[in-house]
This record gives sequence, C-alpha cells and structure tokens, in this order.
Amino acid sequence: MKNINSIVCIKKNKADTEGYLFLRRKGKENRTKLSLKIKVNFAQFQKHWNDKERRFKSGMSNYKIFNQQIEAALEKLEEHNDDIVQFVKSEKSFLQFWQHKIDTESNHGTRQKNTVIINKLKKFLIHSGKSDL
Repeated sequence: MKNINSIVCIKKNKADTEGYLFLRRKGKENRTKLSLKIKVNFAQFQKHWNDKERRFKSGMSNYKIFNQQIEAALEKLEEHNDDIVQFVKSEKSFLQFWQHKIDTESNHGTRQKNTVIINKLKKFLIHSGKSDL
C-alpha cells in the first residue's frame, strides 16, 4: 500500500467548534501526523476545504493566509521526499512563534495591535544586543 499524505482538521474534544489542521500520513504499517499550527472553525473546514486541490475555497475568511501556510508546509514536505517522519522542525524562536500567531489572527484590529507590539519588542531586542528571547 502506498503512503498517502492528506490534510485533516482534528478537534481536541467532540464539543469543540474549532480544530487544528494536521498533515497526516497513512501507510501500510503506521500513521503519523504533523501539526500545521493552524486553528480553524470545524464547520467552515468541512464546508470550504477542497481535498483534491489541498486548499480552502474563496468563501472562507482568511483563506489566502491559510492557503499560503499550507502551500509552504507542502513545499517543505516535498523537500523531504513526502516523508513526514523526516520533517525537520525549525529551531524554537519566541519571535517566530508570535509572528505565526499574528499571521493567523482573524481580527484585523488585533492583528494590527499585535504587529505594533512585536515591532517595538524587536527594536528593544536590537537595542539590548539580542536577536531573540
């Protein structure tokens, strides 16, 4: 049986309305998954997800941002010969973590406010002679 990579939305609890996107590999012997760290509304995922093209349809809010992140993850997966197990995780970074949180924020005002805060933090870190926390 050939290994199949797909993108799925998994809720933590049955009662949750939101879930996280995972890159899942189904194979003959094992099943592995890797979080894409994208949180979406489960009902919107079912309504707007196009499994054949591996992207969200244009009717969903923030679909462009989500599609860009999914494409980046799929390109990174191709670099590792479609093997999730060999997917190398990047070095942990406080600024990268919060930049990812800002990029996936759905509220425009909150995204702008947090962008200003992170820019001020970056300036402070440069002034302190550091690049990250």
